[in-house]
Amino acid sequence: MFKRMLKKPNYDNEHKYKNELCKQSHVVEISISDRDFYRHGWELSKTDIVSFGRHFEHNAKWLMRSVVSTYISFGIPINISIVKFQTRFHMEEEYWPFDAIKQDFFRFKTNNDIDFNQFAFQHLEKLILVNISNAGAITRHTVKNYEKIIVQNQ
Repeated sequence: MFKRMLKKPNYDNEHKYKNELCKQSHVVEISISDRDFYRHGWELSKTDIVSFGRHFEHNAKWLMRSVVSTYISFGIPINISIVKFQTRFHMEEEYWPFDAIKQDFFRFKTNNDIDFNQFAFQHLEKLILVNISNAGAITRHTVKNYEKIIVQNQ
């Protein structure tokens, strides 16, 4: 993505952005090869800088929603799930506050209520049956019967 932005800069929305784009004081270093540096340079347009930032913001929010949803499916309360996410991924309170995460989660969460225990145990049982079948302890017919039963119960 970064290399594409160097090759074909986008100047469509340059007039919308101020000279100072960044409100944050953190710096991220991105390494490019010498070849890319000498061929395409190292500077992005304002439009590409904003697009680059939005790309990573979108990915961070998607990760947050996925992780918090998984914790909740394990039965962990929402407030503990968010704190676990912040701790695990080093999302400090001053950069991504608890309330902002909670608000974003409830605004965009998917309503995929997963019974994780049932899901995990079904896959675990199938894995065990397949391994036992491969070892020759049970027949493949038993595994197929198990799969039919699971499909009927869903």
